Amino acid sequence: NPEEFSQMVKRTRQLEQALGTSEKTVVAEEAETVIVQRRSLYAKADISRGEMIKNESLIELRPALGILPKFKPEIIGKKSKRDIAAGEVIKWEDIE
Repeated sequence: NPEEFSQMVKRTRQLEQALGTSEKTVVAEEAETVIVQRRSLYAKADISRGEMIKNESLIELRPALGILPKFKPEIIGKKSKRDIAAGEVIKWEDIE
């Protein structure tokens, strides 16, 4: 009957809301710790100014203070604008 159908639809909408979505977002409570939780690219070995950046020269470490790992393919093969010491974070301004 129409009333039962209405209740079923209402409960289905409640269930959909309770399940949420597969979309990942940073909620307000996590905003302060997101930098600590994520990784960025760091120099695994010393990189000299003008040296071509190689995959072997990079390591993904926490905290996320520089270039995110998803951009690693974009910086491999580019040159360094400055001397970067092993263990130092790599930023976009360091890449030619």
